[in-house]
Amino acid sequence: MDQKNKFNTRAIAAVALDKIVNQGLSLNHAVVQNNSKLDARDYAFLQELVYGCCRYYWQLDWIVEQLVKKPLKSKDSLIKHLLYVGLYQLIYCRMPDYAILDQTVGAAKVIKKTWAGHLINAVLRQYRRQQDSIQEGLKVEIEAHYSHPKWLVKRLYEAWSDDYQKIMAANNQHPPLVIRVNRQKNTVTGYIDKCKQIDLEVEAHPYASFALEIKSPVKVEKLPGFFQGECSVQDAASQLIEPLLNVQPGNRVLDACAAPGGKTGLLLEATTDIKLLAIDNAADRMAKLTDNLKRLQLSAEIKIADCALLDSWWDGQLFDRILIDAPCSATGVIRRHPDIKLLRRDTDIQKLVIHQLELLTVLWGLLKPGGRLLYTTCSVLPDENENIISEFLASHNEAADIDLNYPWAKKCKHGIQLLPGDYNMDGFYYAAIEHKQ
Repeated sequence: MDQKNKFNTRAIAAVALDKIVNQGLSLNHAVVQNNSKLDARDYAFLQELVYGCCRYYWQLDWIVEQLVKKPLKSKDSLIKHLLYVGLYQLIYCRMPDYAILDQTVGAAKVIKKTWAGHLINAVLRQYRRQQDSIQEGLKVEIEAHYSHPKWLVKRLYEAWSDDYQKIMAANNQHPPLVIRVNRQKNTVTGYIDKCKQIDLEVEAHPYASFALEIKSPVKVEKLPGFFQGECSVQDAASQLIEPLLNVQPGNRVLDACAAPGGKTGLLLEATTDIKLLAIDNAADRMAKLTDNLKRLQLSAEIKIADCALLDSWWDGQLFDRILIDAPCSATGVIRRHPDIKLLRRDTDIQKLVIHQLELLTVLWGLLKPGGRLLYTTCSVLPDENENIISEFLASHNEAADIDLNYPWAKKCKHGIQLLPGDYNMDGFYYAAIEHKQ
């Protein structure tokens, strides 16, 4: 794509979306890779377009099918995605139709598909003429209405028949910006006062004691004391692992799958008199963990290794507490990462389940008698959550399921589940297991 792209954000958005769908590029990488040195305002608009098109991909796809008489060929996927960009603007962006049509048609020329300008213009105008009937038709097409792939709709229905539509609706919402106040440097009340001084509206969370939701749009670096370690960005659901793990002074703690370090910082802020080992096999993400701890002025032992390969990192000493934030489908954080709906496949789940059970089984052997292990995922699928714990407990008589009873979560056979949007939190699963003495 030539340098003219930097003058047409719609063209850049279509290319980024095409790379997500056809090359499996993550949303963040696709946006960064295709920003063409945009200024801050255009970059924010690019994010809005690509995130929005990922969020409503199945809805936009269904609408295009209703409006295009002859299906586009696979080689014309870039044109199809430019149509999605145009439709997303008409449906969800507050701007004049003429500007949307002019810039989206112009984008076809920028990506060297001038012939498609007429098609784009015709389809967008046709949508505007038929929008009422099209929106009415969407209501009976659940995959399109909630904009989720069929396999995920099926799994959500099977797992949460009373809540699956609510889950999908929550997945399509813009996520809140939530921070964690560093209790080593300030109180929640004190930090709220700092926010008031700069007219930053915040709201304390009802269940996560050190969580504040930022109500006003703000860049992270503008948060009071951010570079001094007074706060960190972390969803309230993730912050709830601290009371569930129940770390005590003097404990030896393993933070497995630790990168990029949000939970590592949380545990160290809560109980500084601990020996914590943070381990992960992703070197780039572990670099972020190191940077985060430096900003927070905290320290931990850090190792880059595969948790399941004990010979490569374990020194033979048992742990009092183990946190396993297991790699998962991330179906509980779709509102933050809408590309999950495009990148994840139904066949991925069983592969993840095998890895999750392996991690739990291997790391369980590192826990002291009387110790506690907390297994958590950002998934809402039982196969990755309570079913894993059921299978594990069935083969480990020395393991005791700790009863978790909290008003903010749904009780499962084993553990508890937060669904996306519950108390404006991400979807998370937690199960605590004690090693019998």
